[in-house]
Amino acid sequence: MSTQKLSDILSQLAASSSSSPQKITSLLSSAKRELLTLNALIPTPTTPPQVLALARQTLEAGALLSIRLQQPDAFTRYYQQLSPFYEMPGESTHQDNRSQRSKVTGLYLLLLLTKGDYAGFHTVLEGLEVESAQQGKGLESDEYLS
Repeated sequence: MSTQKLSDILSQLAASSSSSPQKITSLLSSAKRELLTLNALIPTPTTPPQVLALARQTLEAGALLSIRLQQPDAFTRYYQQLSPFYEMPGESTHQDNRSQRSKVTGLYLLLLLTKGDYAGFHTVLEGLEVESAQQGKGLESDEYLS
């Protein structure tokens, strides 16, 4: 399978953001099947950066859709699937302009607070602080996390 088919599905997903949830869910399922054929659901150092970016975009779209559909358990699963992509060493796949990392992480932090999981909230937040300090930035500069 090619990355072009996955790119096309992601373009359709972006264009149909106001469509019915069933149509979006169907497109998302097709995108995840493509990820399986590309062996890209779990990032590895040998996975091409373009495929990693497409996989991350697919999972971020799923996470944001699950919030729109008020499915916190599905959102949590998507967040957990995204974590390895966000933690990839070397060339980060989440530094490009299309990444929704801050938005997804901010929503996850809000979910943890609403569930009363204060320990989980602080664990994620402290990890973000360490990461931003290593990059020479502060969390205050992030639109969704400040």
